Amino acid sequence: MIARLTGPTSFAPRMALFYMAVFAAVGIYIPFFPLWLESRALTATEIGLVLAVPMAVRAIITPLMVSLGDRVSDRRKITVIYATAAFLCLSLLFFASGFWQIVLVVVFVAVFWDTLVPLGDAIALSGVRRFGMDYGQVRLWGSLAFVGANIAAGALIGAMSGSIVLPILFVAYGLVAMSTVMLPKGQIATTDVPQSQTEFSAKAFRHPVLLLSLAIGALCQSSHAMVYAFGSLYWQQAGFTGLEIGVLWAVGVLAEVALFGMSKPVLKRLGPSGLLAVGAAAVIVRWLLFPIHWSFAGYFVLQILHGATFGAAHLGVMHAISRGVPDAQTGRAQASYFFISGVMMALTTILSGQLFVRFGVNSFVAMALIGLLAFVLCLVMQRLKSSSTSAPQF
Repeated sequence: MIARLTGPTSFAPRMALFYMAVFAAVGIYIPFFPLWLESRALTATEIGLVLAVPMAVRAIITPLMVSLGDRVSDRRKITVIYATAAFLCLSLLFFASGFWQIVLVVVFVAVFWDTLVPLGDAIALSGVRRFGMDYGQVRLWGSLAFVGANIAAGALIGAMSGSIVLPILFVAYGLVAMSTVMLPKGQIATTDVPQSQTEFSAKAFRHPVLLLSLAIGALCQSSHAMVYAFGSLYWQQAGFTGLEIGVLWAVGVLAEVALFGMSKPVLKRLGPSGLLAVGAAAVIVRWLLFPIHWSFAGYFVLQILHGATFGAAHLGVMHAISRGVPDAQTGRAQASYFFISGVMMALTTILSGQLFVRFGVNSFVAMALIGLLAFVLCLVMQRLKSSSTSAPQF
Protein backbone atom coordinates (compact mmCIF):
# COMPACT_ATOMS: atom_id res chain seq x y z
CA MET A 1 0.00 0.00 0.00
CA ILE A 2 2.71 2.50 1.01
CA ALA A 3 4.67 2.13 -2.24
CA ARG A 4 1.70 3.35 -4.26
CA LEU A 5 1.41 6.63 -2.38
CA THR A 6 4.03 8.58 -4.32
CA GLY A 7 6.02 8.74 -7.54
CA PRO A 8 9.50 7.64 -6.43
CA THR A 9 8.75 4.40 -4.64
CA SER A 10 11.18 5.06 -1.80
CA PHE A 11 9.89 8.45 -0.62
CA ALA A 12 6.59 7.48 0.99
CA PRO A 13 7.82 4.26 2.68
CA ARG A 14 10.71 6.11 4.29
CA MET A 15 8.44 8.87 5.53
CA ALA A 16 5.97 6.28 6.84
CA LEU A 17 8.77 4.49 8.74
CA PHE A 18 9.80 7.77 10.36
CA TYR A 19 6.23 8.63 11.37
CA MET A 20 5.72 5.13 12.77
CA ALA A 21 8.81 5.36 14.98
CA VAL A 22 8.11 8.90 16.20
CA PHE A 23 4.45 8.40 17.01
CA ALA A 24 5.01 5.03 18.65
CA ALA A 25 7.23 6.92 21.09
CA VAL A 26 4.61 9.66 21.43
CA GLY A 27 1.99 6.97 22.03
CA ILE A 28 3.96 5.88 25.07
CA TYR A 29 5.00 9.31 26.33
CA ILE A 30 1.70 11.20 26.25
CA PRO A 31 -0.57 8.77 28.11
CA PHE A 32 1.98 7.04 30.35
CA PHE A 33 4.82 9.42 31.19
CA PRO A 34 2.63 11.08 33.87
CA LEU A 35 2.30 7.63 35.45
CA TRP A 36 6.11 7.37 35.60
CA LEU A 37 6.24 10.81 37.19
CA GLU A 38 3.68 9.69 39.75
CA SER A 39 5.80 6.59 40.46
CA ARG A 40 8.61 9.03 41.33
CA ALA A 41 6.33 10.52 44.02
CA LEU A 42 5.59 13.79 42.21
CA THR A 43 2.35 15.61 43.07
CA ALA A 44 -0.30 16.62 40.51
CA THR A 45 0.98 20.20 40.53
CA GLU A 46 4.57 19.02 40.02
CA ILE A 47 3.48 16.71 37.19
CA GLY A 48 1.78 19.65 35.48
CA LEU A 49 4.94 21.72 35.83
CA VAL A 50 7.21 18.93 34.57
CA LEU A 51 5.08 18.71 31.45
CA ALA A 52 4.64 22.47 31.02
CA VAL A 53 8.09 23.94 31.71
CA PRO A 54 9.73 22.16 28.74
CA MET A 55 6.92 23.42 26.52
CA ALA A 56 7.64 27.01 27.46
CA VAL A 57 11.38 26.60 26.88
CA ARG A 58 11.08 24.75 23.58
CA ALA A 59 8.48 27.23 22.31
CA ILE A 60 11.32 29.74 22.11
CA ILE A 61 14.33 27.55 21.28
CA THR A 62 12.89 24.82 19.07
CA PRO A 63 11.47 27.11 16.32
CA LEU A 64 14.97 28.52 15.87
CA MET A 65 16.36 25.01 15.59
CA VAL A 66 13.66 24.00 13.10
CA SER A 67 14.38 27.10 11.02
CA LEU A 68 17.97 25.90 10.64
CA GLY A 69 16.49 23.21 8.42
CA ASP A 70 15.80 25.89 5.79
CA ARG A 71 19.47 26.87 5.80
CA VAL A 72 20.94 23.45 5.02
CA SER A 73 20.89 21.61 1.73
CA ASP A 74 19.41 18.45 3.24
CA ARG A 75 16.94 18.58 6.16
CA ARG A 76 17.54 14.88 6.82
CA LYS A 77 21.03 15.46 8.22
CA ILE A 78 19.94 17.90 10.89
CA THR A 79 17.00 15.63 11.78
CA VAL A 80 19.42 12.76 12.46
CA ILE A 81 21.49 14.98 14.75
CA TYR A 82 18.48 16.16 16.74
CA ALA A 83 17.01 12.66 17.13
CA THR A 84 20.31 11.29 18.40
CA ALA A 85 20.65 14.16 20.88
CA ALA A 86 17.10 13.57 22.19
CA PHE A 87 17.88 9.88 22.72
CA LEU A 88 21.07 10.63 24.64
CA CYS A 89 19.34 13.25 26.81
CA LEU A 90 16.49 10.86 27.63
CA SER A 91 18.99 8.34 29.02
CA LEU A 92 19.83 10.88 31.75
CA LEU A 93 16.39 10.33 33.30
CA PHE A 94 17.66 7.00 34.63
CA PHE A 95 19.95 9.00 36.90
CA ALA A 96 17.62 11.91 37.74
CA SER A 97 16.07 12.10 41.17
CA GLY A 98 13.70 14.69 42.52
CA PHE A 99 11.51 17.27 40.85
CA TRP A 100 14.18 19.75 39.70
CA GLN A 101 16.53 17.17 38.19
CA ILE A 102 13.65 15.60 36.28
CA VAL A 103 12.51 19.01 34.99
CA LEU A 104 16.02 19.87 33.80
CA VAL A 105 16.46 16.61 31.90
CA VAL A 106 12.99 16.76 30.34
CA VAL A 107 13.72 20.30 29.12
CA PHE A 108 16.84 19.13 27.28
CA VAL A 109 14.98 16.16 25.79
CA ALA A 110 12.15 18.38 24.59
CA VAL A 111 14.41 20.95 22.93
CA PHE A 112 15.73 18.30 20.55
CA TRP A 113 12.75 15.95 20.39
CA ASP A 114 10.19 18.54 19.40
CA THR A 115 12.12 19.48 16.28
CA LEU A 116 11.52 16.06 14.76
CA VAL A 117 7.87 16.27 13.70
CA PRO A 118 8.13 19.80 12.20
CA LEU A 119 11.26 18.82 10.29
CA GLY A 120 9.70 15.54 9.20
CA ASP A 121 6.57 17.38 8.08
CA ALA A 122 8.71 19.81 6.10
CA ILE A 123 10.33 16.88 4.28
CA ALA A 124 6.92 15.26 3.74
CA LEU A 125 5.38 18.46 2.35
CA SER A 126 8.20 18.64 -0.18
CA GLY A 127 6.99 15.22 -1.34
CA VAL A 128 3.44 16.58 -1.58
CA ARG A 129 4.64 19.39 -3.84
CA ARG A 130 7.17 17.45 -5.92
CA PHE A 131 5.41 14.12 -6.34
CA GLY A 132 1.78 14.69 -5.38
CA MET A 133 2.19 12.47 -2.32
CA ASP A 134 -0.95 12.05 -0.23
CA TYR A 135 0.18 13.46 3.14
CA GLY A 136 -2.78 12.03 5.05
CA GLN A 137 -2.28 8.46 3.86
CA VAL A 138 1.42 8.53 4.76
CA ARG A 139 0.87 10.27 8.10
CA LEU A 140 -1.74 7.71 9.13
CA TRP A 141 1.02 5.11 9.60
CA GLY A 142 2.27 7.19 12.49
CA SER A 143 -1.20 7.19 13.99
CA LEU A 144 -1.44 3.41 13.64
CA ALA A 145 1.90 3.07 15.43
CA PHE A 146 0.55 5.37 18.17
CA VAL A 147 -2.36 2.96 18.61
CA GLY A 148 -0.11 -0.11 18.77
CA ALA A 149 2.16 1.58 21.30
CA ASN A 150 -0.84 2.62 23.43
CA ILE A 151 -2.12 -0.93 23.70
CA ALA A 152 1.24 -2.67 24.09
CA ALA A 153 2.58 -0.21 26.67
CA GLY A 154 -0.75 -0.18 28.51
CA ALA A 155 -0.67 -3.96 28.82
CA LEU A 156 2.93 -3.92 30.08
CA ILE A 157 2.28 -1.17 32.59
CA GLY A 158 -0.89 -2.89 33.79
CA ALA A 159 1.05 -6.12 34.36
CA MET A 160 3.98 -4.36 36.02
CA SER A 161 3.92 -0.71 37.16
CA GLY A 162 4.48 2.87 36.05
CA SER A 163 8.21 2.50 36.63
CA ILE A 164 8.50 0.45 33.42
CA VAL A 165 7.56 3.49 31.30
CA LEU A 166 11.10 4.91 31.16
CA PRO A 167 12.79 1.72 29.87
CA ILE A 168 10.10 1.44 27.17
CA LEU A 169 10.66 5.06 26.16
CA PHE A 170 14.42 4.48 26.02
CA VAL A 171 13.94 1.74 23.43
CA ALA A 172 11.39 3.79 21.50
CA TYR A 173 13.62 6.87 21.27
CA GLY A 174 16.49 4.69 20.06
CA LEU A 175 14.32 3.37 17.24
CA VAL A 176 13.39 6.94 16.29
CA ALA A 177 17.06 7.89 15.98
CA MET A 178 17.58 4.89 13.70
CA SER A 179 14.54 5.79 11.56
CA THR A 180 15.85 9.29 10.81
CA VAL A 181 18.83 7.76 9.02
CA MET A 182 16.34 6.19 6.58
CA LEU A 183 14.51 9.45 5.81
CA PRO A 184 14.45 10.57 2.16
CA LYS A 185 16.71 13.48 1.36
CA GLY A 186 15.00 16.69 2.39
CA GLN A 187 16.51 18.75 -0.39
CA ILE A 188 15.11 22.27 -0.56
CA ALA A 189 13.97 23.64 -3.88
CA THR A 190 16.23 26.43 -5.14
CA THR A 191 13.38 28.19 -6.91
CA ASP A 192 9.92 29.14 -5.71
CA VAL A 193 6.84 27.22 -6.72
CA PRO A 194 5.11 28.78 -9.79
CA GLN A 195 2.38 31.28 -9.04
CA SER A 196 -0.23 28.91 -10.48
CA GLN A 197 0.63 26.40 -7.77
CA THR A 198 0.66 28.69 -4.75
CA GLU A 199 -1.42 31.66 -3.68
CA PHE A 200 1.27 33.12 -1.46
CA SER A 201 4.41 35.09 -2.18
CA ALA A 202 7.77 34.51 -0.45
CA LYS A 203 6.28 36.24 2.61
CA ALA A 204 3.27 33.95 2.66
CA PHE A 205 3.45 32.90 6.26
CA ARG A 206 2.90 36.52 7.36
CA HIS A 207 -0.54 36.73 5.75
CA PRO A 208 -3.25 37.26 8.44
CA VAL A 209 -5.39 34.43 7.08
CA LEU A 210 -2.54 31.93 7.38
CA LEU A 211 -1.59 33.26 10.82
CA LEU A 212 -5.20 32.77 11.91
CA SER A 213 -5.03 29.20 10.58
CA LEU A 214 -1.93 28.57 12.69
CA ALA A 215 -3.59 30.11 15.75
CA ILE A 216 -6.77 28.05 15.34
CA GLY A 217 -4.78 24.85 14.92
CA ALA A 218 -2.67 25.71 17.97
CA LEU A 219 -5.76 26.37 20.09
CA CYS A 220 -7.29 23.05 19.08
CA GLN A 221 -4.07 21.22 19.95
CA SER A 222 -3.60 23.05 23.27
CA SER A 223 -7.11 22.03 24.32
CA HIS A 224 -5.71 18.51 24.71
CA ALA A 225 -3.38 19.63 27.53
CA MET A 226 -5.70 18.48 30.29
CA VAL A 227 -6.22 14.98 28.89
CA TYR A 228 -2.52 14.61 28.02
CA ALA A 229 -1.48 15.48 31.56
CA PHE A 230 -4.27 13.95 33.61
CA GLY A 231 -6.42 11.74 31.38
CA SER A 232 -4.61 8.52 32.28
CA LEU A 233 -4.44 9.46 35.96
CA TYR A 234 -8.17 10.20 36.02
CA TRP A 235 -9.05 6.95 34.26
CA GLN A 236 -6.77 5.05 36.62
CA GLN A 237 -8.53 6.64 39.61
CA ALA A 238 -11.86 5.72 38.01
CA GLY A 239 -10.83 2.06 38.14
CA PHE A 240 -9.86 1.41 34.52
CA THR A 241 -6.99 -1.03 33.98
CA GLY A 242 -3.77 -0.17 32.16
CA LEU A 243 -4.99 -2.08 29.10
CA GLU A 244 -8.33 -0.25 29.13
CA ILE A 245 -6.52 3.09 29.33
CA GLY A 246 -4.36 2.07 26.38
CA VAL A 247 -7.48 1.15 24.41
CA LEU A 248 -9.11 4.49 25.20
CA TRP A 249 -6.09 6.32 23.82
CA ALA A 250 -5.97 3.98 20.85
CA VAL A 251 -9.57 4.40 19.73
CA GLY A 252 -9.13 8.16 19.45
CA VAL A 253 -6.16 7.70 17.20
CA LEU A 254 -8.01 5.11 15.10
CA ALA A 255 -10.60 7.80 14.41
CA GLU A 256 -7.73 10.07 13.41
CA VAL A 257 -6.40 7.32 11.12
CA ALA A 258 -9.80 7.01 9.46
CA LEU A 259 -9.80 10.74 8.73
CA PHE A 260 -6.25 10.66 7.38
CA GLY A 261 -7.19 7.74 5.14
CA MET A 262 -10.00 9.81 3.61
CA SER A 263 -8.01 13.04 3.57
CA LYS A 264 -8.16 13.70 -0.17
CA PRO A 265 -11.96 13.69 -0.60
CA VAL A 266 -12.47 15.40 2.77
CA LEU A 267 -9.95 18.11 1.88
CA LYS A 268 -11.56 18.60 -1.53
CA ARG A 269 -14.95 19.08 0.08
CA LEU A 270 -14.03 21.19 3.12
CA GLY A 271 -10.67 22.77 2.34
CA PRO A 272 -8.18 23.61 5.11
CA SER A 273 -10.43 26.28 6.65
CA GLY A 274 -13.36 23.86 6.80
CA LEU A 275 -11.22 21.25 8.50
CA LEU A 276 -10.17 23.80 11.11
CA ALA A 277 -13.80 24.76 11.76
CA VAL A 278 -14.76 21.10 12.24
CA GLY A 279 -11.86 20.64 14.63
CA ALA A 280 -12.83 23.69 16.72
CA ALA A 281 -16.48 22.63 16.95
CA ALA A 282 -15.48 19.11 18.01
CA VAL A 283 -13.22 20.55 20.74
CA ILE A 284 -16.25 22.28 22.30
CA VAL A 285 -18.38 19.14 22.26
CA ARG A 286 -15.66 16.72 23.41
CA TRP A 287 -14.54 18.60 26.50
CA LEU A 288 -18.05 19.61 27.56
CA LEU A 289 -19.03 15.93 27.62
CA PHE A 290 -15.82 14.59 29.20
CA PRO A 291 -16.64 15.50 32.86
CA ILE A 292 -19.69 13.22 32.80
CA HIS A 293 -18.77 10.03 34.66
CA TRP A 294 -18.99 7.64 31.73
CA SER A 295 -18.42 3.91 31.78
CA PHE A 296 -15.57 2.45 29.74
CA ALA A 297 -17.96 2.11 26.78
CA GLY A 298 -19.00 5.76 27.13
CA TYR A 299 -15.45 7.06 27.06
CA PHE A 300 -14.70 4.69 24.20
CA VAL A 301 -17.37 6.43 22.09
CA LEU A 302 -16.35 9.91 23.28
CA GLN A 303 -12.71 9.32 22.34
CA ILE A 304 -13.72 8.99 18.69
CA LEU A 305 -13.99 12.79 18.62
CA HIS A 306 -10.18 12.86 18.76
CA GLY A 307 -10.29 12.25 15.02
CA ALA A 308 -11.70 15.78 14.68
CA THR A 309 -10.17 17.65 17.63
CA PHE A 310 -6.67 16.59 16.64
CA GLY A 311 -6.86 15.08 13.15
CA ALA A 312 -9.01 17.66 11.37
CA ALA A 313 -7.15 20.59 12.92
CA HIS A 314 -3.76 19.09 12.06
CA LEU A 315 -4.69 18.40 8.45
CA GLY A 316 -6.13 21.90 8.14
CA VAL A 317 -2.87 23.52 9.22
CA MET A 318 -0.62 21.22 7.19
CA HIS A 319 -2.55 21.82 3.96
CA ALA A 320 -2.77 25.56 4.62
CA ILE A 321 1.04 25.59 4.74
CA SER A 322 1.38 23.23 1.76
CA ARG A 323 -0.91 25.32 -0.45
CA GLY A 324 0.44 28.68 0.48
CA VAL A 325 4.10 28.57 1.51
CA PRO A 326 7.05 28.07 -0.89
CA ASP A 327 9.25 25.06 -0.20
CA ALA A 328 12.22 27.20 0.87
CA GLN A 329 10.14 28.69 3.70
CA THR A 330 8.25 25.62 4.86
CA GLY A 331 10.56 25.20 7.83
CA ARG A 332 9.93 28.79 8.91
CA ALA A 333 6.18 28.30 8.61
CA GLN A 334 6.40 25.08 10.65
CA ALA A 335 8.54 26.91 13.21
CA SER A 336 5.96 29.70 13.46
CA TYR A 337 3.22 27.16 14.06
CA PHE A 338 5.35 25.34 16.60
CA PHE A 339 6.04 28.56 18.48
CA ILE A 340 2.37 29.52 18.67
CA SER A 341 1.19 26.03 19.64
CA GLY A 342 4.10 25.55 22.07
CA VAL A 343 3.31 28.72 23.99
CA MET A 344 -0.40 27.90 24.10
CA MET A 345 0.22 24.30 25.15
CA ALA A 346 2.63 25.35 27.91
CA LEU A 347 0.22 27.89 29.37
CA THR A 348 -2.71 25.48 29.13
CA THR A 349 -0.75 22.66 30.77
CA ILE A 350 0.25 24.86 33.71
CA LEU A 351 -3.37 25.95 34.04
CA SER A 352 -4.48 22.31 33.83
CA GLY A 353 -2.39 21.32 36.84
CA GLN A 354 -3.93 24.07 38.96
CA LEU A 355 -7.47 23.38 37.78
CA PHE A 356 -7.24 19.61 38.19
CA VAL A 357 -6.14 19.97 41.82
CA ARG A 358 -9.16 22.19 42.57
CA PHE A 359 -11.92 20.83 40.36
CA GLY A 360 -10.85 17.37 39.23
CA VAL A 361 -12.53 16.10 36.08
CA ASN A 362 -14.84 19.15 35.93
CA SER A 363 -11.83 21.24 34.91
CA PHE A 364 -12.12 19.78 31.39
CA VAL A 365 -14.85 22.37 30.77
CA ALA A 366 -12.08 25.00 30.56
CA MET A 367 -10.74 23.17 27.50
CA ALA A 368 -14.13 23.60 25.82
CA LEU A 369 -13.74 27.38 26.21
CA ILE A 370 -10.50 27.15 24.24
CA GLY A 371 -12.46 25.45 21.48
CA LEU A 372 -15.01 28.25 21.57
CA LEU A 373 -12.24 30.81 21.04
CA ALA A 374 -10.89 28.76 18.13
CA PHE A 375 -14.33 28.64 16.52
CA VAL A 376 -14.71 32.42 16.85
CA LEU A 377 -11.36 32.83 15.07
CA CYS A 378 -12.66 30.54 12.31
CA LEU A 379 -15.51 32.99 11.75
CA VAL A 380 -13.05 35.91 11.70
CA MET A 381 -10.85 34.08 9.20
CA GLN A 382 -13.81 33.36 6.94
CA ARG A 383 -14.77 37.03 6.99
CA LEU A 384 -11.21 38.06 6.10
CA LYS A 385 -11.16 35.60 3.20
CA SER A 386 -14.45 36.97 1.89
CA SER A 387 -13.32 40.59 2.07
CA SER A 388 -9.74 40.26 0.85
CA THR A 389 -8.75 39.58 -2.75
CA SER A 390 -5.22 38.65 -1.64
CA ALA A 391 -6.34 35.98 0.85
CA PRO A 392 -5.24 32.41 0.11
CA GLN A 393 -7.85 30.34 -1.67
CA PHE A 394 -8.41 27.55 0.84
